Amino acid sequence: MKVLERNHQKILETKKLLESIISDPEPFKEDEIIKKSLISQGAIAKYENRELGIFSCSVNTYKSVSNDLLLRGFTEIDKLRLHAQDAILGKKNKAKKPPKGRIAALEDELKELKKSAEIDKKTIELLILSHQEILASSKQIAFSNKSIEERCKLYNEMVERDEAKRNFFLYGVTSCQ
Repeated sequence: MKVLERNHQKILETKKLLESIISDPEPFKEDEIIKKSLISQGAIAKYENRELGIFSCSVNTYKSVSNDLLLRGFTEIDKLRLHAQDAILGKKNKAKKPPKGRIAALEDELKELKKSAEIDKKTIELLILSHQEILASSKQIAFSNKSIEERCKLYNEMVERDEAKRNFFLYGVTSCQ
């Protein structure tokens, strides 16, 4: 397995693991290795579980690959880590407020919120564009004077194009692997 594929697999499988911890933390409450890996960004990057296809990597690699691979980048997987940690420890997920009087902390939080809003805006624009393309292709097929076999062929081509775009958008690949 190539290093890039291994790093992509690390992020995707770690995300699945974190989501399963959040949805059902009971099986993980006694696992000290997982508990220690949830403590910090560096610890989760170093976490390794070959059975799940999770390999160790540096924190810089972990951050850059998650930024490339996930919709909300590293922020998404780090929030999952924190929520998983809270789930195992039985804490409620409360929004952490910066200490009062810390203007810099509030400015940092504002920057993160603006960045997240910009990512969401771009995502919505891409979804709208994709939706419009599908509608246009559907209209073309519906009003075509071609035979049913030719329409089916056009439809299958449209589905393949849409799937390729979706895979590229979500995973950075043009075909299912």
